[in-house]
Amino acid sequence: MRIAPILCACVALAACTHVTVNVPSEPDAGPPWMPPPPVPDGGPIPSGRTTVSLMDVEPVAVRPSIAGGSLVITEAGLIVAGDPDGASLWVLDPEARSVRGRIALEPDDEPGRMVEDSDGRVHVVLRRSGGVLTVDPATASVVEARAVCRTPRGIAWDAGAELLWIACASGELLAMPPSRSPVTRVIRLDDDLRDVLVGEDRLYVSRFRSAELLDVDPTTGAVIARRQPPERTREIVMRPEVSMATTVPNTAWRIRLSDSGEVVMLHQTAISTPIEVEMSGYSGDGCGGGVVGPALSVFEPAGGSVRAGGNISNAVLAVDLAIARRADAYYFAAAATDALDMWFGMGVLSLRSSFLSEDCQFADMVSPSMRPTAVSAVGELADGRVVSVHVEPFRVIVADTVEFVAPARPLDRGYELFHTATPSLTACASCHPEGGEDGHVWDFVGTGVRRTQSLLGGLLETAPFHWAGDQPDMTAIMMGGFMQRMGGSSTPDEAILIGQWLDAQPLPERPATDAAAVERGRAVFEDASTSCASCHSGPALTDNASVDVGTGGDFQVPSLRGLVFRAPYFHDGCAESIEALVAGSCASSHTNTSDLDDAQRADLVAYLRSL
Repeated sequence: MRIAPILCACVALAACTHVTVNVPSEPDAGPPWMPPPPVPDGGPIPSGRTTVSLMDVEPVAVRPSIAGGSLVITEAGLIVAGDPDGASLWVLDPEARSVRGRIALEPDDEPGRMVEDSDGRVHVVLRRSGGVLTVDPATASVVEARAVCRTPRGIAWDAGAELLWIACASGELLAMPPSRSPVTRVIRLDDDLRDVLVGEDRLYVSRFRSAELLDVDPTTGAVIARRQPPERTREIVMRPEVSMATTVPNTAWRIRLSDSGEVVMLHQTAISTPIEVEMSGYSGDGCGGGVVGPALSVFEPAGGSVRAGGNISNAVLAVDLAIARRADAYYFAAAATDALDMWFGMGVLSLRSSFLSEDCQFADMVSPSMRPTAVSAVGELADGRVVSVHVEPFRVIVADTVEFVAPARPLDRGYELFHTATPSLTACASCHPEGGEDGHVWDFVGTGVRRTQSLLGGLLETAPFHWAGDQPDMTAIMMGGFMQRMGGSSTPDEAILIGQWLDAQPLPERPATDAAAVERGRAVFEDASTSCASCHSGPALTDNASVDVGTGGDFQVPSLRGLVFRAPYFHDGCAESIEALVAGSCASSHTNTSDLDDAQRADLVAYLRSL
């Protein structure tokens, strides 16, 4: 585990503040502000805590892509909302209409999923710095911060066992007590874990890009069942005629547990049948949607069957899900911005769970976004009022009333464009969730099979772009993809801005591995006999050339940075794993590894996983 960085974060967070926020009342700032309540009985604010103005909140240097779902509503009715762009947690009291406080985070923490334990403490995943932060919402203060794994994503509270479960994108499922103890158990599962839920006799763990649900025995750590939303066939308007298209599931943004024990998954589906590469080619769903769209699927408890709902056709980039306590409904946050002023269902929408079917799903608007903001999280108070968290500007809305708004921050046009809905009812982030990729393999008419490419880890160094290296710069990318096929609108200057924002998006931390094996693998990689380093060279681990490695044509040498997070490999996704890539299973002249023994191949895989 990356202990040293998180220990630094612990020191900083221990000195973080219970912050009393002084908010001026302004005519356009929403409701009148109430003074914050006094610190609960038990003494004054400990020394080292300070009071700061709301205006002291500075945005992080590089805004992360929207990940969704950084919100919890406590049993006491307090709202804890994560603000990744402002490196903050905000604690709000909706009854008093006041701000309990701000908890300042380190710039690279990125608050994510949250959960409340039986004692009312809230535990927050820190997605980038590898920790879990425990806070007391009543005093808006930090209790402790602990290192967990390099890529924490999901978190759940097991009341019966008095344990926190943490799902890591690097493949670990961890257990630890709620306080004063490090991780006590590690279960190794598949990479790309996302959310974890505690069922009656098992844990439910989702995988992000594949939308796979794992049923895990918490006692043995064994995977009892693996399930996915089913493929579907639906009518789609493909030029020159209407035809039927197959859609496959991917990108499981959120899973929730219903009162009846069902697991509800908010995910995406993508078309796997041929797509025209032409004007507005990414639109054409017979339900009014695009080639990628949000959908709901319901998994019966304990490895049972899966009910698939139709695509939610009037929403773009749905990233968070809540199940209504009293109403027969699912709420979800559609995060794409509405920069074109076309009102594509941006905001909080709902679907009646009793009417969920495989037919076209058109959700009801509950709370529209306040343009051009994006909605990143949704929840519900005990009295049924819907809570939504908005970004750029950051604000919290309760039942259409703005209860909190942070000071204006500089607009990042590149960030905005990446999350902008287009007339095709897609956004860049639809296929490139969190700046990466959805793992989907597309079939483009006249071009062939192409796998979505990752955009993380220094994009501009890998120009020219696309698998064939036929796009010289970001202007060409935006002209062909965003403007032509998606129907969006941008200028050459804006293409530069989106390129700069993407170029600054970091890779997730790679999984921990055997350091000695990595060094042996590095030697294998750099040995002239394997010729790996002859093409994968330089800081970006690519020479940016286009070559034929036995996959049917000249394709650009991709960067190897972050390789572990983007299986399958090659332009057509023919290699399902790094092991298959090294073995040359579908690229006859890609590697010279035939003379390697099993130990050398394992070391080479360890090295590639570390990049």
